[in-house]
Amino acid sequence: MDPSDSDSRARLIEGILGPHEVGVMFAIFLFGLVTIQAFTYFREYPGDHRVVKILVSVVWTLLLVHTSISAYSIYQRTVKDYGRGNLAALDRYPEGMCGAFSLSALIGSLVQSFFAHRLRKLSGQSLTAIICWFLSAVRLGSVICISVTACQATSVRPYVEQWKWLAIFALSVSAFVDLLIAGSLAWCLWSRRGHVFAQ
Repeated sequence: MDPSDSDSRARLIEGILGPHEVGVMFAIFLFGLVTIQAFTYFREYPGDHRVVKILVSVVWTLLLVHTSISAYSIYQRTVKDYGRGNLAALDRYPEGMCGAFSLSALIGSLVQSFFAHRLRKLSGQSLTAIICWFLSAVRLGSVICISVTACQATSVRPYVEQWKWLAIFALSVSAFVDLLIAGSLAWCLWSRRGHVFAQ
């Protein structure tokens, strides 16, 4: 791609900055929802176990850091780098985004592990929870690999072509774990419905 070509510049800006801006705005919106949920949780359930309260606080804090890093990365791309006419910098991952990728994996693994633990407690069986914990750890390792390689990449497009398979794998594993937990919890609750309503 010739950076002097105005059509190429427009495609580069639209293809890289557009998704980045939309993603960051969506992340900020979701962080607002999580903040409301955390506030409501602490207000409505002051007697919950201390470990659960700490987990909620840790997840909220990690999300705050993740959202801040993401917001700064869009500032870096649209103001610091673009304002200087540095179009080549747009074709690299902002340094902070590597940390944001890792944080998102850590947050997801914490949440999945918590729900796998709840599933184990509710069902009284460990096999599904162990599978979920293992796959969640695999996802965490995959996304950390994505983060490290993204930081080392000199250009977004060749990086995406080379590592797209790992991103698809990590997202697929995450979706599978989410579905496995949700389906198992639903089955467990459905199978206990007669017992619960009898009381």
